[in-house]
Amino acid sequence: MGRTPESIEADRADDLARVREHDAYDCAHGAPASTVYSQWQLANNDRKFLLAEVARLTAALEQTRAPGTPALATMKTEPPAEQRFYVISLKYTRDQVICWWQPDANGYTNALDYAGTYALEEIDSKRDYYDDGKNALAIPVDWVTGLTRTVVDSAHLRSLVAKRREADNVVRVEEPSR
Repeated sequence: MGRTPESIEADRADDLARVREHDAYDCAHGAPASTVYSQWQLANNDRKFLLAEVARLTAALEQTRAPGTPALATMKTEPPAEQRFYVISLKYTRDQVICWWQPDANGYTNALDYAGTYALEEIDSKRDYYDDGKNALAIPVDWVTGLTRTVVDSAHLRSLVAKRREADNVVRVEEPSR
């Protein structure tokens, strides 16, 4: 049974609430704000579907572009001008953790909340900044939002729990009375 848009949105809302709860707890209990983060990951089946679709679209794009033009060149059949894309950096993507372009040539991020959305012309103009444009995939925003859900990185949580326990075990020395 496939996932419906309603169930996907409900899962995303539940996951986001859980992440915010963890982040608020961690910040309130001494974790530096810089260590509190969440990552967007794809469920295994969704990731396989997305990669299959990317492979299919990449093959179609290869047939439509002229020899010698960059892979991110404009296609012969133009998508609607208002269509926006997230861009995945294949160079920095590992396992299920996706690395996205941030907006306005500000680097990369693993958090979809901080990823930029681009028109095809913008992607082409930023090719030289990001990975020389060779290791990037432009994915329509509606595909990404339909196939992703937020999860808390378990290694990060284990690290924060260990730091919290370590802080609890510190013996506090009382000031000597005078």
